[in-house]
Amino acid sequence: MLCLGNPEDKDYRKNEYQKLLRLLSVLASEEVKAPDKLHILEKEYHIATTRELEGKVNIMCNWSEGVIERVTEKVTERVTREVTEQVTNQMILSSVESVMKSLEITPEKACNILQIKVQDYWNAKEASVEN
Repeated sequence: MLCLGNPEDKDYRKNEYQKLLRLLSVLASEEVKAPDKLHILEKEYHIATTRELEGKVNIMCNWSEGVIERVTEKVTERVTREVTEQVTNQMILSSVESVMKSLEITPEKACNILQIKVQDYWNAKEASVEN
């Protein structure tokens, strides 16, 4: 990870090192869209916009958007899986414990009645203690 600073900071544009960091920051930015990047390259750095440059800037923008999409998908998938597991565990616990209480029986017998694997009940019980 590399922190290039804030490209909107006014002091950022004062010296040559800061100008180079701003250039890299603008090019690597996920927030700055391709047309704005090209405008900054042309106005601040006097880099002529060519079709080749436009293509490369667009590739960079699409690449960063693709990275964001993939990360979002993975995070969403993980959260969904975790929530589903928590809900399932809660359903198992409440069902088994309700039958146990109503019929005054052991967890094993309640699981048998509900057709739930006894190990699933104990795993859910353990997970609820951890949370």
